[in-house]
Amino acid sequence: MHELIELIESFGSPRVALVGDFMLDKYVYGDVERISPEAPVPILNVVNSESRIGGAGNVAATVLAMGGQIACIGVIGDDVAGSELTSLLRTAGADTGPLITQSERPTIVKSRYVGLAQHRHRQQMFRVDTEDARAVGDAVHDKLAKALNKQLSDCSVLAIEDYDKGVLGERTPELI
Repeated sequence: MHELIELIESFGSPRVALVGDFMLDKYVYGDVERISPEAPVPILNVVNSESRIGGAGNVAATVLAMGGQIACIGVIGDDVAGSELTSLLRTAGADTGPLITQSERPTIVKSRYVGLAQHRHRQQMFRVDTEDARAVGDAVHDKLAKALNKQLSDCSVLAIEDYDKGVLGERTPELI
């Protein structure tokens, strides 16, 4: 274990260019005490909620936690979720300048609804995904390539993360 710690510390503070699918993870917590009279489904009485960095953002957060620097290259929507995700990434210390904002494509959001069984044990009830997983168009792909090429001269590492949400695909080799 000591050798692993020494190895990680030897990395210093590399700057990483991260290309991938950036997402916002939302968690809605509450109590379930009854079933709906409208349909046989539990009613979640919301107690609190939180948002976290998801998808490629998890890689960014890990690099930052290890003392590295990160440039986030991907696509987010011109929406509230995109603003929230960008804010969370910036707060963590990420460079979000290379993120491309698209008004016609929503920010990917994974919303998890979690009930507290007997007010003690968390149990995910279901998840709601908001996404457009189609491949980005040629114009957006060209913007991604331009953003990546601009970052590569300042970065010592390239990280690619793919959740198959349309940012990476058949044209990915052209990015590099």
